[in-house]
Amino acid sequence: MNRHDGKFLLLTPEYPPDKGGVAEYLYSLVQHFPGEVRIVRGPFFWKWFWPQWLCGIFTAWRGVREERPHMVWISHVLPMGYIALVIKFLTGVPYVVFTHGLDVFLPQESKWKRWWMRYILKHTALVVVNSEFTASILRMHGVSEDCIHILYPGGQMFEDAVQSGRVSASAFIEKLRGKKIILSVGRLISRKGQLRALTALAPLLSGNPDAHYVIIGDGPEAEAITQLIKEKKLKSSVTLLRSVQNTELSLWYSTATLFLLPTVSHTPDVEGFGLVFVEAGLHGVPVIGGKGAGVDEVVNDGVNGLLIDGESEDAILGAVTRLLSDGALRRRLGEQGRTRAQTVFNVKENVARFAERIYAFLPPLPFHRSHEDIIRQALVSVIIPAYNHKKELLHTLDTLRAQTYGSLEIIVVDDGSKDDTQAALAEEHNNWQDRRSFKYIRTEHKGAPAARNAGIKNARGTLVIFWDADITAKPEMIEKMVYTLKENPSAAFVYSSFYFGWKKFLCGPFDAERLKQTNYITTTSLLRREFFPGFDQSLARFQDWDVWLTIAERGGTGVWIPEALFHITPRRGAAGMSAWLPSFAYTIPWLNKWKRVRDYKEARARVMAKHHLV
Repeated sequence: MNRHDGKFLLLTPEYPPDKGGVAEYLYSLVQHFPGEVRIVRGPFFWKWFWPQWLCGIFTAWRGVREERPHMVWISHVLPMGYIALVIKFLTGVPYVVFTHGLDVFLPQESKWKRWWMRYILKHTALVVVNSEFTASILRMHGVSEDCIHILYPGGQMFEDAVQSGRVSASAFIEKLRGKKIILSVGRLISRKGQLRALTALAPLLSGNPDAHYVIIGDGPEAEAITQLIKEKKLKSSVTLLRSVQNTELSLWYSTATLFLLPTVSHTPDVEGFGLVFVEAGLHGVPVIGGKGAGVDEVVNDGVNGLLIDGESEDAILGAVTRLLSDGALRRRLGEQGRTRAQTVFNVKENVARFAERIYAFLPPLPFHRSHEDIIRQALVSVIIPAYNHKKELLHTLDTLRAQTYGSLEIIVVDDGSKDDTQAALAEEHNNWQDRRSFKYIRTEHKGAPAARNAGIKNARGTLVIFWDADITAKPEMIEKMVYTLKENPSAAFVYSSFYFGWKKFLCGPFDAERLKQTNYITTTSLLRREFFPGFDQSLARFQDWDVWLTIAERGGTGVWIPEALFHITPRRGAAGMSAWLPSFAYTIPWLNKWKRVRDYKEARARVMAKHHLV
């Protein structure tokens, strides 16, 4: 698979224009990820119905059905994990969980939620964490090291502006030129510490007209901060900006003398990382942060900033006073902070490593052919039985025309259709390129097995694939199958996962013993012609299972491609795959009276008797 061909679905309630670290983290990831990422922002929760997250299942299911992603990403363990788990069960699409610290701690307060968190993490393809601190918490919950990937946040959205010099000051910032600006950025909550910082700095600000404190953010403590500014008469020394665009925020970082955020972490309310420290570092601003949790990974004490006790007003005032009075120290910490932000927390490089990990879960790159390879390609005969399927036929022929494999022979076997299939296909014949042959055969109506047998009698290819009119295939499907057979010369056939409507059938690796219990291999598989035993026309159902069992009994094996290469559109009133029912339907006793269930069980028993499996 080409790296840029990957398709992913991100389910998250936090994404721009929403504010906050999680929204920015996900936005930065999507912007730099080498593949298509579709965003679904909800609705995920009902207001008056419990469980509220049940709404998210319908939203996610629609997204998966419309986008057909290779993988689902979710932004929080709970409750988004419930949704991802159900979607995986229904569709087979794997999921990746992004965790941020707080969402890992909160479930620990409930035994029920703690169990579900561990269960969700156990069934995820990968857990992406924002820091080593968050990773350490997950290890305590039994998540293996191999399942954890650390993807550090980064302030990459500011880096281009910083490097290009496109930072021009606003009129308001110009008024503060010459002052020593102390900057805090973040949600106004107790954990972030802006209110404590203002209380600690009040004596310094009131007695030093050259110092100015700028607080950017909004939250529950906004009113308390506003009230404290009035009480301490600091209106000329403190600016509270409750809403700032990223472009303006970059200006404030560029103007700041130092950055201050005296965070505290008390379980479960912890600072999982501290993206604002990286953003300040990108602008060459020295930082002061509160010790503990993920902040310790961003701020190296004495290297790119100072770590303090975020609850101590004396420590806050002492650190700020020290940096304001020591220009050489500020420059050294700022320069080292910029280097650290551009290397350790470089978004482009970190996302590239994450992409390598993600694409390892997906099918390999397709076979790249030279011109000589195309000329020497083995002929593949595509046999399509059809009965009154004019509309579906024309669609699936478009799918075949788009195939990247060059040497195809299309054989449509009209099983006595009563519509105008024959006239439509006569015109269709002219649409095929010279390098592909197109045959139309009309027979008496005897059913799909007889039509397929008639098709193979007229086929010239050394490789054969049985197609259906309701199939929509990926352009590279046949090419991947041919290449897989070339790479496995002893294999008799190759098959892949597929979608039937919204349901994904994973199929799984070839296992002769499992095949004796159930048919998990689709009819639409590519076979070496010499292995094909023919369809038993006396069987009303399970003709394909009979074929695979016969091949296995003769020593033939199959190879599975773990990718859904095609999609079957269910047709009302049709037989075969389009008449599929979930397996549990055949285990419910009272459903035995249903003719469809009785026919299924009788046909299954007949195949098992034929192959001595009972």
